[in-house]
Amino acid sequence: MNPIQVLSNNPQSPDWTNARGTWTVVNGYMDATGVSPQIQSGASFPSDRTVSVRAMTITSGETVYKVAYLYGKYVDFYDKLYMYIQTDGTIILAMWQGNTNHGYVYYNSGLSPYSWHTFKMVISGNTAWAYIDGTLYITATDSIIGSLGAASVGLASWGPSESQFDSVVIS
Repeated sequence: MNPIQVLSNNPQSPDWTNARGTWTVVNGYMDATGVSPQIQSGASFPSDRTVSVRAMTITSGETVYKVAYLYGKYVDFYDKLYMYIQTDGTIILAMWQGNTNHGYVYYNSGLSPYSWHTFKMVISGNTAWAYIDGTLYITATDSIIGSLGAASVGLASWGPSESQFDSVVIS
């Protein structure tokens, strides 16, 4: 079992690096604004892990997927495992490796990205489980998951949007 690590809500702390967009602290939360702000942890974590964050989209971009994201594994822009709630309530668990993109979808969740939710990804070997507020929505087994290996975690708010994040925990 991995030790529990809680990352700072201050995007300027050593816990975070490679920020794109504007990242500030608003009311104690990490606030991401601008065009596709993205941030990743300064540390790499073991391949098998559990990652969670409280997240809320304040304003979304012009399409359903321009909302708050949790990157359970983030190697680089084209090598990552991530989840989000679209503006239509669809929950997405997706992964990229090079030019290969695989997506797993849960439709009609009834959840709004404009409310606080706890996103959690449990990753073991080639399997990832995506939870929102303690409910399992997606289980995916894909070789990309394991082959991404040890990596950082990350957060994003796609599009011209604003999202807030609280309490990133890795174990």
